[in-house]
Amino acid sequence: MKKEGKDKEPNSEVILQSKYTFNISQKRILDAKVRQLTIKNPTRPSARELSEMSVSAFSRQLTYFEWTLFKKIELKEVNYWLKGDKELRHKYAPNLLAVTNFFNRMSQWVATEIVTCGNVKRRQSLVKKFINIASDCFNLKNFGGMMEIIMGLKHAAVDRLKRTWKIPQKYQTIFQAMVELASPKDNWHYWRKLIKEETGPYVPYIGLYLSDLTFIKDGGGDSIEVPPQFGYYHGWVKMVRMADILMSILQLQGKKL
Repeated sequence: MKKEGKDKEPNSEVILQSKYTFNISQKRILDAKVRQLTIKNPTRPSARELSEMSVSAFSRQLTYFEWTLFKKIELKEVNYWLKGDKELRHKYAPNLLAVTNFFNRMSQWVATEIVTCGNVKRRQSLVKKFINIASDCFNLKNFGGMMEIIMGLKHAAVDRLKRTWKIPQKYQTIFQAMVELASPKDNWHYWRKLIKEETGPYVPYIGLYLSDLTFIKDGGGDSIEVPPQFGYYHGWVKMVRMADILMSILQLQGKKL
């Protein structure tokens, strides 16, 4: 183990706010910077570049990029996604696949950046910075971005680094609040409450939509009784419930972040 260095810790305060108005005033600059985060090469920026970027700059460009990806999803892609065939997803659901791939790779990148750092102090600084970024993503209403960073920090390889997690209590408190919010406990109770109360635009956690749609598709209760002359409308209940979810996605895409 290398000798611990004297790394300078960030001084930024971690404040988890419930409301935030996101306005990108420097779109041209963000357009240039966001090219660092691509689907083919999601492990950029490097650890060095990350340390040089402010929490605000990183979270804002991440939010803008993920909002752009989300807006590109076409509802017809969901049908092919639910078929579960990888070839169909690649061919007919490229935008939905891009969103899910980016989410997974960002989570992996967060965990990788931490576990490949050989210095305890630097790992602690990385953990604190990622907590700050996740908190800022929440404030920017990038709920998907917050979720992917939390999942990276909760990775087993990161979670077992006991000395790395000896960080100030204020970071621990904010982190635990986000973990509780992102918990699937009680059918994502706190998460569903969050998005139900949110009336403005936000970057969603697409995984919950896909999970709900899959549950409806594979679940029972697929017909309702109607007047005898019409018989049974098989699949009616499923279609109505799935349509509600798809409509919520469409309405969200129509908003301006």
